[in-house]
Amino acid sequence: MQAVHRERAVNGRIRQSVRRSILQGDSYERSAMNRLKIVPALMLAGVMAAGSLSPALAADTEDFSFYVNNDGLMIITKYTGDDEVLEIPSALDGFAVSEIGDHSFCFCYGLVEVTIPSTVTALRASAFAFCGDLESVTIPSSVTTIESEAFYDCYSLKSIIIPASVTSIADEIFSDVSTELVLYVEQGSYAEEYAMTHGLTYAYIEAEDAGTGTYSYEAVTEENAEAIRLIQQRLGEMGYYFGEADGVLGDQTKEAIRAFQTDSGMDADGVIGPKLMQALGLNY
Repeated sequence: MQAVHRERAVNGRIRQSVRRSILQGDSYERSAMNRLKIVPALMLAGVMAAGSLSPALAADTEDFSFYVNNDGLMIITKYTGDDEVLEIPSALDGFAVSEIGDHSFCFCYGLVEVTIPSTVTALRASAFAFCGDLESVTIPSSVTTIESEAFYDCYSLKSIIIPASVTSIADEIFSDVSTELVLYVEQGSYAEEYAMTHGLTYAYIEAEDAGTGTYSYEAVTEENAEAIRLIQQRLGEMGYYFGEADGVLGDQTKEAIRAFQTDSGMDADGVIGPKLMQALGLNY
């Protein structure tokens, strides 16, 4: 009993210290499992009694470490869960999630699909680096900044939705990713310009669908097919491609693109983009 009383007293002092730090504008970092060694039942009971955390949200905090700065903005610093499909919560311990911090989801093998909440404004450096199983990312229209190597070595990444709200993207965010990656962007957006400048495959989504994942695959497929047909025809004329110009990006087409790129002194990445189109003398 004495040990229990001592633990409760210590936990009470920790909660008072954290509350005092917030009121004074000090920043703090914590994880519901690791940072503050508080008995979970006591901590959750105290927070839920204060009305700042719902029971559903309480369970989610166990997988996240985070930092709250002087402005009350919360930055996720570490994720330790094992979800395959993850919708990052919009709030933790009553604070809105403002940023996905540096290296916060690094090496999250097994994570296949992630949706970022509409409270987030920035993805910091290497946020999802080395997530080898990650295939799909949905970025909301609240995000304005994506920093360097945010998706470094995500070699399974096939699709990422980037809304027009994003106005700053570092040069190296897609280093060592899959050649099948398609950026879904809004026409005339900064993301479209980025994709064109960096030779990345991209397709259009409607503005009202950006950040929702409800874009039209049919429209995207039809649009890209015409460009692929032109490439196949030109590569056929040059002796690199011997199949039908069917608008399908199959293995034979990819091999022909890579062979042409190699002979032209380009990176043989098989990526269809402005660099390839220009080298082929195509204007599309």
